[in-house]
This record gives sequence, structure tokens and C-alpha cells, in this order.
Amino acid sequence: TKLALQGLRVLAFARVEGELDSSQEQISQQCDPIALIVLSDQIRGDIQETLNAFRQEDLRLKVISGDSIETVQAVARESGMDAEKAYTGAQLDAMADSELQAVVMETDVFGRVEPDTKRRIVKALQAQGQYVAMVGDGVNDVPALKQAQLAIVMNDGTQISKDVADIVLLNNAMSTLPHAFAEGKETTQTIFGTMKMFLVKNFYNVALFLFVGFMSLPFPITPIQISWSTFGTVNMPATLVAFGLLRPKFMRNFRDDVLDYIITVGFIGAVLLAVLYVAVYFGTHGDVIAVRSAITLFLCFYGALIVLTIQGVDFYHPQTFREHWRTVVMMIVFTTLTILPMYALPGLFEFKQFSWADDWQIIILITALFCLSIVLVAHGSKYRYLLKRFYRLFQR
Repeated sequence: TKLALQGLRVLAFARVEGELDSSQEQISQQCDPIALIVLSDQIRGDIQETLNAFRQEDLRLKVISGDSIETVQAVARESGMDAEKAYTGAQLDAMADSELQAVVMETDVFGRVEPDTKRRIVKALQAQGQYVAMVGDGVNDVPALKQAQLAIVMNDGTQISKDVADIVLLNNAMSTLPHAFAEGKETTQTIFGTMKMFLVKNFYNVALFLFVGFMSLPFPITPIQISWSTFGTVNMPATLVAFGLLRPKFMRNFRDDVLDYIITVGFIGAVLLAVLYVAVYFGTHGDVIAVRSAITLFLCFYGALIVLTIQGVDFYHPQTFREHWRTVVMMIVFTTLTILPMYALPGLFEFKQFSWADDWQIIILITALFCLSIVLVAHGSKYRYLLKRFYRLFQR
């Protein structure tokens, strides 16, 4: 035990008279000790740097080993991990699934773990919405590797473990993983960010078109208007995100941070556009040019609002404007450069130049609806009452 507490593996050789009972975990016969063989694990020199890199990527590490609990704790401590709380495989096997889920979330070190128990640990983490990557190299790791969403195996590992692996580390160094995860996160965030920009636009446009078609009203916007309004306030920012010049606010999972946002913000935009359409259409006695111009202006402002919220600007927290002041200034410039050509070339864009003297009601209406959209988007993105109730219907 003293050697195990130092992180050493101990093999004991002894002579026993008679046959051993393989069904018993402990030897009941008298043993004559012959020798002890002590093995030590070589801790890589870059382990601290690697662990810090994992923490910077918000990744939590857990050690699951078949070695004695004392050895695993000692190695974990030497590596810089918190190993005060640890469980053996026998303790985990005695737990119900609900208790196991609580334990594996708050504990990082496990020893004397059988292959199937490793799989249960991975499954318990997944049951709580965790994305699990399993690193292993032996036959005993295969069940857990197959259960995990991402299986990572050392190149020196057994062939069967490499057969089930998603990633094989050719240099046998875990130090390459933080860089790989960082690149993967960057790619995922870029895809999620651009997806939100384009799909929100598609959502409220399609919803508005369906509403107008159902009401047998004139089409709300011309092709050149919709193309130009989205070019400056959606396409250009999305291009900057794709090239890494803009970084969206971190999105943890697709349903909560992408799909919910698209539906919520898209629905808000569709309703406000429909209100604007009806108010201007009937207020101007069917002036289609005025309606389309008002819709185009609102789309420019709403597109800028979408980009700001995706970048992390929260209207409930004014300090986020200071944190993202470059994005705020950029969107003001993009929106201005999108609107000015329509005023300069109204014939090309089929645009009506609104003036305060003649169209103050429309200007006030657009401003009021945009201010309302700021409140609704901030509130809806934060709470999502309708979506939470909708999801509960399918969970019953």
C-alpha cells in the first residue's frame, strides 16, 4: 500500500500449496512471499501544459483506470489533478444509475474499474448531456471507446482499440489534443454563427411571404431589395465570421443555442414584418412602393440586430456594448452603407425616399417596431417560454 500511494504498480509473487479458488477475490491459503516487482508510470514532462490547455478549452478530464485506487490517485496528483475524491469500480457497481450519474459528474478519479464499468461511467456522463471523448489504448478500454461520442487511441495501442477509434494519435502524445479540440471548436462556432445569420433571415422571409400570399396581398419586397438589404447586414458579417475576423458568442449545443435562436428570432421578425406591412399598406391606401421600402429599411435594421446579438451584445447588459464596440461600430457602418445607396439611386432599388415632412408616421412606425424588436429579441433569446413548453410536449 505504501508503494501504491507513491504511484507505483506492485506485482507480488508468492508460493501457495494446493489449488486456488478462482471464485474468491482474496487468497485464503497460507502464502510464502517470493518477490515484489515494482513498476512506475512515466509522467510526461509536458503534462502540466497539456492539462492547462484542456482547462482553457473548458474541457474536464477524468482518469478511469484498472490500477489500484491508491496508484491512480498518486499519479493524478503528480499530474496536477484534484484526486482527493475517488471511487473504486466496486463502489460504482453497487450504485443505481441515478446515484452513479451524480458521482461521475463531481468526481475525476476512478480506480480498479472493470471494462463494463468504464462504459457505464461514459454512459452516465452522456445521460446528463455531456459530450464525452474517451482516450485509451488497451482491450479493456474498448467498451468505453465504443460508447463515447469520440474515441481516441494511441498509435501504440492494441489493434482492436485502434479499429474502434475515431482518432489515432500517431505520435502517442496527448499534447496534440488541445490544439485539435481548439481547431474543432473554432470550426463548429463558425458554422453555427453563419447558420444562425442565414437561417433566421430565411425563417422570417418565408413566414412573411406565406402570410402575404395567404392574405392575397402584393409581394412585400422585390428581389433587388431583399438581395441588397441582406448583403450589407447579413452576407458581409457572415463572410467576416467565416474568415475568423468576427467571433460569435460561444454556442454550447445546437438545439439550445442555434435552433432555439433561429425559431425565436425568426418568429419575432416575421410577426413585426407582418405588422409593418399591414400598417403601411392600409395606411397609405395600397402604396406598394412605400410598403416595400418600409420593409426593406426594417430588414436592414433587424439584420444588424441579429448580427449584434450573435456576437454577444446583450441589451439587458449595457457593458456588452463596450466589450463588443468594434462590432457595434462595424454594424452601424454596414447598415448606413446599405441604406445610403437606396436613397441615392431610388429608381434602381425601386425605393421610396421617406422624408420627415411627408412620411413621419412611417418613420415613427419603423423606429417603434425596431425598438420593440430589440426588447423582444433580448427577452425571447433569454427565456424562450414558447419553445420550452413545446419541447415539454415531446418529453411527456
